[in-house]
Formats: sequence, structure tokens, C-alpha cells
Amino acid sequence: MKYHVYKIQVLALATLISSSSLAFTKTVEDPKTARKFIKEGIWRGVFKVSESEVPFNFELKGKDVETATFTLLNGSRRDDFHIQYLGKDSLFIKMNTYDAALVAKIESDGKISGEYRSLVPGLRGNALPFTAEQGKDYRFVEPGKDVAPAADLTGKWEFKGFSKEAVPNKVAVLKQVGNKLTGVVMQVTGDSRELEGTVQGNQFVLSGFSGPSPRIYRGTINEDGTLSGEISQGIYDNLKFTGVKDSKAELPDPYTLTSLNRG
Repeated sequence: MKYHVYKIQVLALATLISSSSLAFTKTVEDPKTARKFIKEGIWRGVFKVSESEVPFNFELKGKDVETATFTLLNGSRRDDFHIQYLGKDSLFIKMNTYDAALVAKIESDGKISGEYRSLVPGLRGNALPFTAEQGKDYRFVEPGKDVAPAADLTGKWEFKGFSKEAVPNKVAVLKQVGNKLTGVVMQVTGDSRELEGTVQGNQFVLSGFSGPSPRIYRGTINEDGTLSGEISQGIYDNLKFTGVKDSKAELPDPYTLTSLNRG
């Protein structure tokens, strides 16, 4: 009798362990192909750019490549992309109209790792490694670890230092709520698209990744209220800048930048 009771207890324990293991499975399968797929939800990724890390966030909706949507998140901006398989446990995410793609391998622990690759002839081979983990929705600072900001950067800023020209090279429009910082950096040829970041003490940082090469703006709030920092442009060059708050800052007229000579 005791043997049968013991046997029932062992079977019950085995069933419990089995069901618990399924509940905490790190990877999922595409039900249509039985190949590895990534979990739905919010993810936090980190690009490795030289000695810096550039974080980004994305959301995955759908359980297979035919229905899944991969969405890059930057402040209030949303950019959707489709996913393709590349081998048994790897994914290929073309950056829509941009000549670049994310190539990612699904690891056994459910994380993904891979590269952001340029597909431009002549720039092929330029790549940035990245890793990503599901279930993390912060960008730079984990919840509960914020440091009180030294200033409120909300407003319009004139960014200089990108060239020797006297006219402003870039104008940044920033919005800060508590530690959270968002904004757009504009120039004559276009803008940075929405950036998202944080202010911690007298340090600020903004990153953005919506398809073109990821970039990060990192700098210091100086005692006189000006800014100084550097832009890391991913697969492109880094640029230093200074910033002055100016509500009247404007970009130059693009039609004055070029002209035709007589004849």
C-alpha cells in the first residue's frame, strides 16, 4: 500500500515539474514550421558600437513569420517590419526601404543575437553586433535606479560643431518629463526621427533606431546651461557637438545652400 502511495506521489511530482518547465520555456516554436521563433511582447536590444552600447526597443506580435509584426519603438513613433526565416533558428528582418537588415539567431535561452548589416554595395560588410532580451521595456536605466536630473532640457536647442560654417547645423526640439527625454534633431537634409532617452544628474543620452543606422546622442549639461557631447552614428563617423538653448533657433533656407553660376 505504501509503495502505491509513493508511486502516485512521484508521478504527481513529475507531472508538476513537467508542467512548470513548459510554463518557463525560453523559446517558442512556429506552429506551422516547427522551427524556433521568438516570444511575443516587448524586447530590449543593445547594439555594440565601438566602445559604446546603443539600446533600442521593439515589440513582436504574432506566433509565426506569416503573421508576425516586428515593430521598432522610439518614443511615440512606431515602425513595422516583416520577418523571414534564415535557416532553422535564424531570422532576417529587412529594414523596409532602407538597404539594411537585422540578422538574428534565436539562442537556447530565448534571447536573440546577431547583426545590423548594411546591404549597400560598397558598404556591405559594415555591421553592428547586437543582443536582445524579451520582457524588458526600459531603454537606458532600469526602473527604480534613476538619479534626479540636474536640469529640464525641454525646449529648442541650436547644435553646433558639425562643420566650420557660421550657420546652425542642427536644431533639436526636446521634451523632458521627469527623467524621460524624447526629441527630434533636425537638419536641412532631414531629421533624426524620434529619439528616446533619459537625463541622469548632469548627463543626458538619446538613442534612435527606426531602420537607418542606429545612433546615440550622449552629453553633459554644463554649469552655464549649455550642452556638450558626441553623436555616435553607428556604421558611420562620430561627431562632437555643443548645444545652446534658443527658442528662435532655425535651420538655414535649403534653397540658399546651392546655386548655379552664370553660363
